[in-house]
Amino acid sequence: MNTLSLDIILKLSEGLEHNFLMDIAVQLPKNYTTDAPTDAITTNEIEALKEKIKLLENENQVLLKVIGAKE
Repeated sequence: MNTLSLDIILKLSEGLEHNFLMDIAVQLPKNYTTDAPTDAITTNEIEALKEKIKLLENENQVLLKVIGAKE
């Protein structure tokens, strides 16, 4: 089995400005736990956009009914 020390991986990541640890991490099963912080801003943005989509879809349905009633 070939191995590479974490110190070398970190130095390579810094030197090449590439996150090799993330490349490794995404290969692990999704059910593995992590203590890494979640990106709350992105999660909040996604939830806000989902709510906005719901509102716009409802408004669109109302407008279609109004237009349909005038025809």
